[in-house]
Amino acid sequence: MIDIHSHILPGIDDGPETMDETLEMAWAYERAGFEAVIATPHHIPGTSWHVHPETIRRLVSHVNDTLVHEGIRLHLKPGMEIGLAPEVPRLLSEKGLLTLADSCYLLLESPFQRLPLNWEQTIFDLAAHGYRIVWAHPERCGQLQEEPELLNRILQLGGFLQVNWGSILEYNGSDVCAFAKQMIGQGRVHCMATDSHDALSRRPDNAVAGMRALEDMAGLETVDMLARENPGRILRSETLNNVAPAPGASRERSNGTRRFFQWKRR
Repeated sequence: MIDIHSHILPGIDDGPETMDETLEMAWAYERAGFEAVIATPHHIPGTSWHVHPETIRRLVSHVNDTLVHEGIRLHLKPGMEIGLAPEVPRLLSEKGLLTLADSCYLLLESPFQRLPLNWEQTIFDLAAHGYRIVWAHPERCGQLQEEPELLNRILQLGGFLQVNWGSILEYNGSDVCAFAKQMIGQGRVHCMATDSHDALSRRPDNAVAGMRALEDMAGLETVDMLARENPGRILRSETLNNVAPAPGASRERSNGTRRFFQWKRR
């Protein structure tokens, strides 16, 4: 498997503080069956959460050398989790940001409350310069939960959706879990990722339980597409495949505002 969203680099954001902690995460990745991980430290324009691309590249290289020395069969690639902001196209033109593994794909994170003003224009500008957008954990955005029709607009603009494994395990609450399952059931999700930050709670091998849950919901082919095939396509700058809507899912209203899926075990 390939993880496209991970905070595995030491001492650079809210991930591990030391190389020893990074190695603990790497061992967990290997045990869970991952062979490649894109390191995606936070970069939020206009805040203190930012890091220079060359710093990330040097740190990825150093960690890879350490993994070889420790006999850990895992390979890191450089990337960023970039906050969705109007400055993103300019920063890319100035080579101030990294794509995922030097592909044409950007991992963009929206605020947890509401999408920023003029977000559509930002996406238009990025697409005009040949970039493809992977939306990081949209299931955690309050506005998208309340207005799920906005997902149609994101997809119409050429976006792809990445859901966290932990979200379908209720690690982020029942509402987030229900919305994540809704998107999977509709066939709207293109990649699953760990968004791991440590080897204790937000750990990489939580993906194992997530894969079992996803297989129960949508079948083994969907697990393979979202955990291996589409992440591999990102590395090769290829267009991501859609998955078929899950069988056994039916719509129902909850609290009069949100639509969720009632899952039936096959």
